[in-house]
Amino acid sequence: MYGKLGANVVVNDVSEKGAAAVVNEVVAAGGKAAAAVCSAEDGDKIVQVALEKFGGVHVLVANAGILRDKSFLALTPQEWDIVLAVHLRYVFAMHFLSAALLIITAVVLTRSDPHEMAPPHLLN
Repeated sequence: MYGKLGANVVVNDVSEKGAAAVVNEVVAAGGKAAAAVCSAEDGDKIVQVALEKFGGVHVLVANAGILRDKSFLALTPQEWDIVLAVHLRYVFAMHFLSAALLIITAVVLTRSDPHEMAPPHLLN
């Protein structure tokens, strides 16, 4: 959906095949996309792909999740740790890194002439 609306999309998946499939869907819909093949916990790698391919992060959709086909009471401590890693630590890492990047961008913008930094359509 975001790619169809003109957004640049970074797709994260531990599977190269899975990431490529989603990238291809975004491109087929008319968008631009790049894959970050790594664990969702590797937020720095995901943000790095966004910086390298698209120059920054403007919106973060942190929707990674992992399913364990068991009831809560049937989970082992190790399985629960994996769920926490993806559902909590990933979200923290992505928001932390993205927020730091946005703060750095804001500092750069406040110390520069905004007319040099802003796209022309925002100045009218």
